Amino acid sequence: MTDMHHEGAMTNVDASTLGEGNQLKGGAVGLIGVLFLCVTGSAPLAVTLFNTPYVGPQGSGYGGPGAFIFATIVLMIFSVAYVQMCLKVRAAGGMYTFVSHGLGRVMGMMSGFSLMIAYTLFGASLIGGFATFTQNTLNAHLGIHGIPWIYLALGAVVVVFILGYFDVEVSVKILGVALIGELIVILIFTIVVLARGGRDGIQLAPINPVNGLTKGLAPGIGVFFAFWSWVGFEAAPNYAEESRDPVRTIPIAVYFSCLGVGALYSLMMWAVTTAYGSGDAISTALNDAKPITLNGYTFVPDPVKSFVTGPMHAYVGSFFASAMDWLIVTGSLACASALTNAGLRYWYAMGREGIMPRALGRTHPKHKTPHVAITVVAIINAVICLLFWGFNHTSYEMYGWTSVQGVIWIVLVQAFAALSTFFYFKREHPTEMHWWKTIAAPWIGFGAQIFVLLLCYHNLYFLASQSGNVYVGRRFELFSGWAALQFNLLGIIGVLVPLIGAGIALYYRTADPAKYEVLGRFVNEGAV
Repeated sequence: MTDMHHEGAMTNVDASTLGEGNQLKGGAVGLIGVLFLCVTGSAPLAVTLFNTPYVGPQGSGYGGPGAFIFATIVLMIFSVAYVQMCLKVRAAGGMYTFVSHGLGRVMGMMSGFSLMIAYTLFGASLIGGFATFTQNTLNAHLGIHGIPWIYLALGAVVVVFILGYFDVEVSVKILGVALIGELIVILIFTIVVLARGGRDGIQLAPINPVNGLTKGLAPGIGVFFAFWSWVGFEAAPNYAEESRDPVRTIPIAVYFSCLGVGALYSLMMWAVTTAYGSGDAISTALNDAKPITLNGYTFVPDPVKSFVTGPMHAYVGSFFASAMDWLIVTGSLACASALTNAGLRYWYAMGREGIMPRALGRTHPKHKTPHVAITVVAIINAVICLLFWGFNHTSYEMYGWTSVQGVIWIVLVQAFAALSTFFYFKREHPTEMHWWKTIAAPWIGFGAQIFVLLLCYHNLYFLASQSGNVYVGRRFELFSGWAALQFNLLGIIGVLVPLIGAGIALYYRTADPAKYEVLGRFVNEGAV
């Protein structure tokens, strides 16, 4: 028996009154647990080894640190608005529920469906990353060659499934150990390189956010990859129903993970840039693909194998370079688990509303986890792996192609989530409107992230070329010059998936008004 109540113009369903088979495990994780889930989802070491070549030399050049700082500023403003919704609406549906409450059910379903697909692709992406990094590490350190990546990937699918199926507290403990190792090795690299001054001493130009937006081969790509690097931090509200004291826990988790990750990435990118030297040295080193000597150590910069581990070896030592190689194996697997966990909550939220098959909204009688949803996602991940393998693509291509697609939807929905704060408070809590928290921050957060999305579409061909040649077919542009928006298969899918979500909502509005009424309206009033 569900308990429906009205809040102003809203009709909500109190998820805390649902039967035992439809509830997550309340009070399962505290602040530290939610932080581990969010920051692990942001994949600090995967960002360090994979994203930095594209934020820096392939994107904003020596302005790469500035691109991260710009992203930190924008996402902190977004977080101000985001937290206001966290305080009023607690639900496993996270941004899906927020947008539904603020901008209406159609926009909510557009967001929820996009997020469900995005996080599923992100989980698959990191499984591809795990297979890639595992092959490289086994080859470099143990001399083991020839293990087909599909075996490693399918093994990762099983591990992610097990972590999602059993108690969320188990996932938190395992993810926490992996995360701590990642943070230690990144901080050691950053501190040592900045303390030693790299190749030419400390330069201040790289940390200027303006340079992040104006320098380099493709600054739009640099900024886009910088925003990509935060994916996961916004998932904190998805754990509101499982958190102890969510009114306190979730806002702290959002702010800390956003600012903490931002500081870490900005300083790390500054250290990488400093290691290679002043001016365009970082871009020249990668793009020339010739041997370079740093602090007596000679290597060929490679975007996957040595772009960061080379400087780590040169300035910190071979032990920590090897540690970085091994920790990216555990880190990418932990990230796949964290992002899958976040995505599961969208499958679960829409399953219990009946928008997706209701079985997806069932929880395990003992573990209180969305066990049906994780089973479905595991099957999807396995199919994605097999398709890439069957069509003779590499795990690295699987890593790059699927994650690029997902970021488009995450940035879009974050923009909607920011704006939903303004309209929700204006309609439901007009006496609590605040010039900064519920007016300026929502509109700035919305506008800045739409700007980032336009940068993506302005540089889509270059972005696709950096991720591989999967996006084949005719290419076309809307408009021209600085306003050009580029489209290919990547861009078309980026538009099509949100439209499908909106179409589902419009279908239910006519065919099943009762189901449409509760779309995005399951909240947990018991989670206080």
